[in-house]
Amino acid sequence: MDILQVIRKLAADGEYEVTSHCLTEMDKDSISLDQIENTILYGNISKRNPKQERYTFKWKTIMCCIEMVRDGNVFYMTVITAGRERR
Repeated sequence: MDILQVIRKLAADGEYEVTSHCLTEMDKDSISLDQIENTILYGNISKRNPKQERYTFKWKTIMCCIEMVRDGNVFYMTVITAGRERR
Protein backbone atom coordinates (compact mmCIF):
# COMPACT_ATOMS: atom_id res chain seq x y z
CA MET A 1 0.00 0.00 0.00
CA ASP A 2 1.51 3.33 -0.99
CA ILE A 3 1.62 6.30 1.37
CA LEU A 4 -1.30 8.10 -0.32
CA GLN A 5 -3.54 5.07 0.26
CA VAL A 6 -2.42 4.91 3.89
CA ILE A 7 -3.14 8.62 4.40
CA ARG A 8 -6.57 8.40 2.78
CA LYS A 9 -7.52 5.32 4.81
CA LEU A 10 -6.56 7.05 8.05
CA ALA A 11 -8.62 10.11 7.05
CA ALA A 12 -11.62 7.98 6.03
CA ASP A 13 -11.46 6.12 9.35
CA GLY A 14 -11.05 9.35 11.34
CA GLU A 15 -7.77 8.06 12.74
CA TYR A 16 -5.71 11.22 13.04
CA GLU A 17 -4.81 13.97 15.46
CA VAL A 18 -5.22 17.70 14.86
CA THR A 19 -2.80 20.18 16.41
CA SER A 20 -4.10 23.13 18.41
CA HIS A 21 -2.42 25.41 15.85
CA CYS A 22 -4.44 23.73 13.11
CA LEU A 23 -7.69 24.18 15.05
CA THR A 24 -6.93 27.89 15.45
CA GLU A 25 -6.24 28.28 11.73
CA MET A 26 -9.36 26.30 10.85
CA ASP A 27 -11.44 28.55 13.08
CA LYS A 28 -10.00 31.70 11.43
CA ASP A 29 -11.00 30.40 7.98
CA SER A 30 -14.27 28.71 9.02
CA ILE A 31 -13.10 25.24 8.00
CA SER A 32 -14.65 22.08 9.45
CA LEU A 33 -13.07 18.69 10.11
CA ASP A 34 -15.30 17.30 7.33
CA GLN A 35 -13.68 19.74 4.92
CA ILE A 36 -10.21 18.65 6.07
CA GLU A 37 -11.13 15.00 5.55
CA ASN A 38 -12.50 15.78 2.09
CA THR A 39 -9.33 17.66 1.23
CA ILE A 40 -7.28 14.59 2.09
CA LEU A 41 -9.69 12.11 0.47
CA TYR A 42 -10.36 13.97 -2.78
CA GLY A 43 -7.56 16.50 -3.12
CA ASN A 44 -4.13 16.27 -4.65
CA ILE A 45 -0.77 16.35 -2.97
CA SER A 46 0.62 19.75 -3.91
CA LYS A 47 3.84 19.51 -1.91
CA ARG A 48 5.92 16.71 -0.38
CA ASN A 49 8.65 16.88 2.22
CA PRO A 50 9.91 13.29 2.44
CA LYS A 51 12.56 14.09 5.08
CA GLN A 52 9.88 15.15 7.57
CA GLU A 53 7.16 12.89 6.11
CA ARG A 54 4.95 15.94 5.52
CA TYR A 55 2.41 16.27 2.74
CA THR A 56 0.34 19.28 1.70
CA PHE A 57 -3.05 18.54 0.17
CA LYS A 58 -5.16 20.94 -1.87
CA TRP A 59 -8.87 20.56 -2.69
CA LYS A 60 -11.00 23.40 -3.99
CA THR A 61 -9.83 26.41 -1.94
CA ILE A 62 -8.64 24.45 1.10
CA MET A 63 -5.09 23.36 1.85
CA CYS A 64 -3.88 21.26 4.75
CA CYS A 65 -0.51 19.90 5.80
CA ILE A 66 -0.22 16.52 7.47
CA GLU A 67 2.70 14.71 9.05
CA MET A 68 3.08 10.94 9.08
CA VAL A 69 4.94 8.92 11.70
CA ARG A 70 5.63 5.23 11.30
CA ASP A 71 6.11 2.84 14.22
CA GLY A 72 6.92 -0.49 12.59
CA ASN A 73 3.92 -1.27 10.40
CA VAL A 74 1.62 1.22 12.15
CA PHE A 75 1.16 4.76 10.80
CA TYR A 76 0.05 7.81 12.78
CA MET A 77 -1.20 10.97 11.10
CA THR A 78 -1.34 14.50 12.45
CA VAL A 79 -2.96 17.42 10.67
CA ILE A 80 -0.50 20.23 11.35
CA THR A 81 -2.21 23.19 9.73
CA ALA A 82 -5.08 24.04 7.40
CA GLY A 83 -6.45 27.11 5.74
CA ARG A 84 -7.98 28.63 2.67
CA GLU A 85 -5.72 29.24 -0.27
CA ARG A 86 -4.81 32.90 -0.58
CA ARG A 87 -4.69 34.23 -4.13
